Amino acid sequence: MWGQETAVIAWIDEIPVFEGELEVFLIRYRAELIRTTMNTYDLAYGQDFWQQSVGQTTPGHLLIKKAIEALIPFKIQQQLMIETAMMRRWEWNDFLAGYHSYNFRRSQDLANQQVIYGPPTLALEEYYFHYFQHQQHELIRRMHAQNLLAETKNYHILVSEMASTIPVKWKNDGPAGLSFDGKGFHVLLQKQ
Repeated sequence: MWGQETAVIAWIDEIPVFEGELEVFLIRYRAELIRTTMNTYDLAYGQDFWQQSVGQTTPGHLLIKKAIEALIPFKIQQQLMIETAMMRRWEWNDFLAGYHSYNFRRSQDLANQQVIYGPPTLALEEYYFHYFQHQQHELIRRMHAQNLLAETKNYHILVSEMASTIPVKWKNDGPAGLSFDGKGFHVLLQKQ
């Protein structure tokens, strides 16, 4: 599913969260959550690992919660990029087009025997974090130029302060309407 056009599943401070975007973070934190959940709850990793009960929840829902918490600073950055006119809006399809274009250019450069740094192509997860790290430098510069960030204020402190107050609005019934089976997450279409 990720790497393809996907639907909005939530909003963080009015910025949409797309299925594919959340999946980037699920993949990033999957191994860490497996390790800590196995150690904390003395669980064995197996076919039903993601649906096992751990207190009032499951490892699958813990992973979704961790992924959303990790996604919040990126959503704040996207909002700030909109406010400073670096982008008009956040659309997963536009991001994917940039991803495919980036990898195509790298492949072309390699075919033309030009020097490239790093692997010939980036996986979607790698590109996501590369993109936002690169954009962050320009964002900070623009925020200073537009007096949106005081010279004495650290960007990361600002984002951290903002993250503590950002609401997450879920489409449908929220995280309870999502499941994770270890390979990907699925939107559960349950009518109650």
